[in-house]
Amino acid sequence: MKEKLRTVAHWISEKQVVIAITVAAIAVFLTLTAVIQPLGTNAVVATKRIPAGEIITAEDVQMRSNVTGAPPDVAIDSTLVVGLRTSVTIEPETPIRTAYVATTEQSMEGRDTVALPVPVDVATLFTQ
Repeated sequence: MKEKLRTVAHWISEKQVVIAITVAAIAVFLTLTAVIQPLGTNAVVATKRIPAGEIITAEDVQMRSNVTGAPPDVAIDSTLVVGLRTSVTIEPETPIRTAYVATTEQSMEGRDTVALPVPVDVATLFTQ
């Protein structure tokens, strides 16, 4: 048994450099795998200039992969923005952020829609 341990110890001492290089290479690989992020993300991008107040159509947008510098609130599916009204003018090739569109309740048809304050008793007439 002692002879076998001596043989293993002798083999390890001879291969010490190879073992150290292998362990270092594995450590570098695992570190790079954990640290390196993808170059970009999938995002919905405007294909043309979309003026503020316009309803976004499927022809106005396109899915792109590996968009670099995309903000965290970028739309990652065109169904999230198609049919909604823009709250700002969106230039071509711009990733569409959720902040650039109005929510469904705010996105009513007609460019001339205006919100007006209404007394509660009058508003109840329209909610019944």
